[in-house]
Amino acid sequence: MRRRTYLSSGWNALAWGVFGLAYGLTLLYVVFVLDAPASEVVLVLATGVQMSDFVAATVNEVGFIRGVFLTGARRLAWLETMPQ
Repeated sequence: MRRRTYLSSGWNALAWGVFGLAYGLTLLYVVFVLDAPASEVVLVLATGVQMSDFVAATVNEVGFIRGVFLTGARRLAWLETMPQ
């Protein structure tokens, strides 16, 4: 169980790292390449925060659904192995 927890945490950290890197690069692109005014930079920041919330909610929902199905499958397997 511990190995799966560490593996899941590692993938979670990697995914958020990729998201953070892409978010940072997007900000750099908007500020330096597009030479955008402060209002557009704030717009990018607000959009990134909202996107982060959506991603977190999706990950939580997928984790919940996965947990429900895994628990159901374990219970079904336990019932199938019971002596009759």
